[in-house]
Amino acid sequence: MKFKILSRMFVGLILSVNCVINIASAGLITYTDRASWESALLGHQILEENFIGSESDFGSNSSNNIVNDFTIDIIGHDGDSSPQGLTGDGFFAGEVDSSDVVSEDGAIIQFNYSTFAFALNNLQDDSASSPEFNVHEISIEILNEYFLLSDLLGLTTSSDNSAPDATVPFIGFISTELFSNFRLHHGDSVRDVSGGNESFWLDGISYVKTPVPEPSTLAILALGLMGLAARRFKKQS
Repeated sequence: MKFKILSRMFVGLILSVNCVINIASAGLITYTDRASWESALLGHQILEENFIGSESDFGSNSSNNIVNDFTIDIIGHDGDSSPQGLTGDGFFAGEVDSSDVVSEDGAIIQFNYSTFAFALNNLQDDSASSPEFNVHEISIEILNEYFLLSDLLGLTTSSDNSAPDATVPFIGFISTELFSNFRLHHGDSVRDVSGGNESFWLDGISYVKTPVPEPSTLAILALGLMGLAARRFKKQS
């Protein structure tokens, strides 16, 4: 039975070459299509955090802000007037700032357990009339690796430091390693990009809590990643 499940996962990963995916690193695949992300998880239970709750500004340099299965730490934001917390209508509001790349303003979202997969839902600007925002100004740190959002979406321009404004309806991640947090930074943490700060609203997080994959399952995921990388390299060469 276990062999059948692992075989299905391997086949699912190979078939996903035709889906909207991106190999972010040796051990991480990103998805911009929710159906493909869910298919690759092969039945693992997916939970949803919708940030439902009363308006709550966590404040600058605040830690241990509990939101159900998550703990959110706000980094920096001294003197900022923009809210950092729950909006009261189902969003988490935050901001990234490049004033100091080492201690830059941002947010650390911690899972209260280890996971291998999560997704961000409806990442946008706070304006209902104009929800597009500067996607090149936000980077995501997972397992000590930094990824520029516009790179993951394939939107970075030829200048390599900007991208057209956009919304992010969905971006999902599956890793071959377990992790317990991710961090939102300014894009300057990856490379010098245009713009100094960017506010954002996040509608929700989809995530896998239990059961976590056994080491053999993670090995199959790693093999799938290698196959995807080899096939992509062959197509590009």
